[in-house]
Amino acid sequence: MAETSKPSKSATWLHKGKPMKASKKFVITSDKTEHKLEIKDITLTDAGDYTFKASETEESTVSLTVAGKH
Repeated sequence: MAETSKPSKSATWLHKGKPMKASKKFVITSDKTEHKLEIKDITLTDAGDYTFKASETEESTVSLTVAGKH
């Protein structure tokens, strides 16, 4: 989840630097200042950096590590 100080209509999520689109796998929701990305049925290929970009000057990045089953 990412939170902005003001509602943002141009907010986007990026995975490994590429814009993401909502789908059955990637559920993207926004409610005023709260912006959420939910990943369904996570796999090893979902690992990597996820960036929430609210504007040209506001962004936050988190790195997701996915471990395989042993």
